[in-house]
Amino acid sequence: PDDHPTHPGEFKGMAQLLHERGLHDEANLPAQCKNFHCPGPKAKDPLKCCCRRVLFNQPDFADTETLLESLCKAHGIGLIYLPKFHCELNPIERCWCHAKRVYRQNPKVTSTDEEMERNVIAALDTVSLLSIRRFCNTAIRFMDGYREGLDGASSAYAAKIYSSHRRYPEGIAAKMEQEMARRKPR
Repeated sequence: PDDHPTHPGEFKGMAQLLHERGLHDEANLPAQCKNFHCPGPKAKDPLKCCCRRVLFNQPDFADTETLLESLCKAHGIGLIYLPKFHCELNPIERCWCHAKRVYRQNPKVTSTDEEMERNVIAALDTVSLLSIRRFCNTAIRFMDGYREGLDGASSAYAAKIYSSHRRYPEGIAAKMEQEMARRKPR
């Protein structure tokens, strides 16, 4: 804390925080696991491998809002976290792709920021409500495929094959596995 007599503004340290919470045994653990890779849930005691993991699972640390969450809440904006690196699960990515394609096809050369902004807004306006609904349906298809156990390529192929169906048929994973094996060059 800033009013500390000898160390104002300095971090106490994880061991000190654990001692203050009465977690004396955990304070003797290493600060963090090697390369920040804590053992999985099958470990002997997966929540007590390092000080960082123990603190991370303390209720007052776990329930803390991020800066982004508090900022969005203050402005009345809903925040949804999506899995990293899975743009196929996020319909907004397809909207951006559509708008970027339209923007690139625009032959106008922009000389000012205002002109560029107008062109970007015009490109975004070309994304129709019907397209957005289709992008959402495609994302839902990928989610269904992943839920059924398909990988990315199989899920994309299944989305193309079953595009007129409301959902994937039962046993889609086995069917796609057979189809992908059949299509592989020997």
